[in-house]
Amino acid sequence: MYTVTDLDVFTSQTYLEHLNHPTNCTQQVMPALRNMNRSLCRVAASSGSGAGCCLQTNRFAPEPGREAHLRGVLTSEAQSLAHQQGLCAAHLLIADQDRSRASTRETALRGGQDAMADWVLLVEGYDEAAVAQDRSGLLRQSGAGPSVAGDLYRMDHICF
Repeated sequence: MYTVTDLDVFTSQTYLEHLNHPTNCTQQVMPALRNMNRSLCRVAASSGSGAGCCLQTNRFAPEPGREAHLRGVLTSEAQSLAHQQGLCAAHLLIADQDRSRASTRETALRGGQDAMADWVLLVEGYDEAAVAQDRSGLLRQSGAGPSVAGDLYRMDHICF
């Protein structure tokens, strides 16, 4: 996961030049990667501070016509989650579908099309059980479509 102040960084000539001329290490590693998800997102809501050692991603699409309601619910939910025991932050991300589709030499090395999220709810914390709670019911009840995919990650290293 990368954080930038402007999504234009990921579609800039300089960045795309690097992706189209991968290093030897990248050329060796990329073919082994599976189930890649490259979604360039804007932060729609964010609450809390710090980076937790555990991160849950919930990827979903809003039901047509329920986008505004879902966004409102998840903006409030992010604020609530960030203050719960064992959690430190929550973020609602919305993908820029057009920018996320950039095809590069690095993408081709992975041997398949990258998946792309539509909306993502990130939940961070220091208590794995609190982070890993199933939030799919809340998402569906609030206006997310039936397909909600979630994953749990442990962070081993963060570069700023």
